[in-house]
Amino acid sequence: MGYMGLSHWGDSDMAADFHYSVEKCGKDVERAVKLFMAETKEKANCYNTCGAINIALVVEDGILDTFSQTDKKKFAVAIQDALATLDVMITEDKDSKEDNIVWHITNFKRMAKSLSNWLKENK
Repeated sequence: MGYMGLSHWGDSDMAADFHYSVEKCGKDVERAVKLFMAETKEKANCYNTCGAINIALVVEDGILDTFSQTDKKKFAVAIQDALATLDVMITEDKDSKEDNIVWHITNFKRMAKSLSNWLKENK
């Protein structure tokens, strides 16, 4: 269990579970938004990705593309929360002495840029 990478939602069991749950919502935007909001509160540990990462990975994969432009706007608060969390993670981790911290920060920055772009495109 845990995560093997940060390039795709399939790299993390938590992100894969989240992706599956959102897919099960189909076109029920209110249910999907509730899942996104709940995911913003998921915490990470050394084995699992946090909600912000899970959100970023599934958004990067285009899971919200099936929703109308009007419905996409309903996800903005959760995506803004995830972006804020990623920004904190980037800032807090920059002085870490972990061996793979550069790899993590590089991925966090990519995810933050993806979420920022999504927010700009879906105002």
